[in-house]
Amino acid sequence: MIKDHQSVLGQATALVAMLKVTPKDNAVSKKLMADAEKTRKMFASKSGKVFERAYINNEVAYHKAVISTLEGVLIPESQNQELKQLLQSVMPAFKAPLDHAQMVQKNLNQVSSRAGMLSYSNLTKDATRDRIYLERRLELSFEGVRWLDLRSTGQAYSVMQKFAMLPHMTVFPIPLSQIQLINNPTIFPQNEGYN
Repeated sequence: MIKDHQSVLGQATALVAMLKVTPKDNAVSKKLMADAEKTRKMFASKSGKVFERAYINNEVAYHKAVISTLEGVLIPESQNQELKQLLQSVMPAFKAPLDHAQMVQKNLNQVSSRAGMLSYSNLTKDATRDRIYLERRLELSFEGVRWLDLRSTGQAYSVMQKFAMLPHMTVFPIPLSQIQLINNPTIFPQNEGYN
């Protein structure tokens, strides 16, 4: 895939040099760059299986968007014959990774289905987040991360209250030895509910 992308960029650079033109930003290129930056930030916040699933879903969506832009905007509106030929010739370099990404996405959904999980395709943002929480709960059971997940997602009290948990119990008390070191309750008070 990297070789395909480098080949397309090389061909485009050679054409630009041959035609002696200077590429300029336009609405389409600005949107693609903004979307790429947004996606990069989203990937930076993920890891493990969550990253892998988000990555493959993005690959499918990205290649579909690029192919749609090529077929629907760039090729039909191109007035330069060399550019139009280049765009038409690089189409397979975008369609092959799309086919591969769709196959991987299909296989991931099959594995999830066999494990009793539903497909991630066409879910809303909130539904996807809930599915990820459920998948983490199932896959990481007995790994000691459930409490951290509940705390970090703000669900600790709502999930644990059926076990007689009180709202203040989502945090631990500050050890008395630490409070006595400061010896000033206005600066360093005990956590609420443990007074």
